[in-house]
Amino acid sequence: MVICAASIRFNLKYMKEALLFLIAIEALLIISFLVLDVFFFYLAFESVLIPMFFLVGLWGSRAQRVKAAYYLFFFTLASSVMMLVAVLTIYVQTGTTNLLHIVLSPHLQNLLWIPVFLAFAVKTPMWPLHGWLPEAHVEAPTAGSVILAGLLLKLGGYGFVRFMTVLFTDPAVNRQYWPVTVALGVSSVIFASLTALRQVDMKRIIAYSSIAHMSLAVLGVFANNIQGLQGAMYLMLAHGFVSSALFLLIGVLYDRYHSRFIRHYGGLAQVMPMYAIFFLLFTLANIGFPLTYNFLSEFLVFAAVFREGF
Repeated sequence: MVICAASIRFNLKYMKEALLFLIAIEALLIISFLVLDVFFFYLAFESVLIPMFFLVGLWGSRAQRVKAAYYLFFFTLASSVMMLVAVLTIYVQTGTTNLLHIVLSPHLQNLLWIPVFLAFAVKTPMWPLHGWLPEAHVEAPTAGSVILAGLLLKLGGYGFVRFMTVLFTDPAVNRQYWPVTVALGVSSVIFASLTALRQVDMKRIIAYSSIAHMSLAVLGVFANNIQGLQGAMYLMLAHGFVSSALFLLIGVLYDRYHSRFIRHYGGLAQVMPMYAIFFLLFTLANIGFPLTYNFLSEFLVFAAVFREGF
């Protein structure tokens, strides 16, 4: 959080408000990662949107920041309705929302699998539910992009690992939806990767690569074997560090030259050689270059998915 706060040149008049929003995000994230009650997780899970909305809308870098903030809010709000319906159904059927005491019948698992999956898929995000992420990343201040990439996207992945693997334990139900997961995951990876190739804004490139990486992590979670789960956890951890570092590096350039277009930075290595070295190292890690942490995690995910079969 200290790095995030230092990475924004907040208007001094509103410095106190900006820091309060950052602290609120941190507190809500800690609650989300600690609670075992599904309802309280839902409250913290969705409440993160409020400070993030203001952080993007008030301290965004360009004129479209308000539009991006509304994209972020309404996309995730739509998914929260499905999540709330699922939580209320669980309480009505089982009389509890404590994750340790919930036992769902196969029929109820089959009924609730899709709304819970979609709620976390929007947060991850996966294609075609990804529309808010590129806009939010591009318009957000550097700290907002770092928090989005390093922490908020992991809420969706954490939801898959912590709640879906515990609530939906029936092998027949999971096997039934495995083709859906594979279709969405593979489509998301291909779409995001091809879209990233045609981007000229450096933030958009990292944003679309984030969609591809998180979709790979989702495939690992639902591969139903230990290699997939390990690979997904490693990949989310690696992506959090690498993408956050890239957003910070891009933020340095934007703070100095007020542009994120690649064509404006020809010959940058001659002017900032150490910066160029770090940018190259993190870029290699982001593409899964051998001997990097990303490569190890992606290899585990691919091995797990092919082991499970299509």
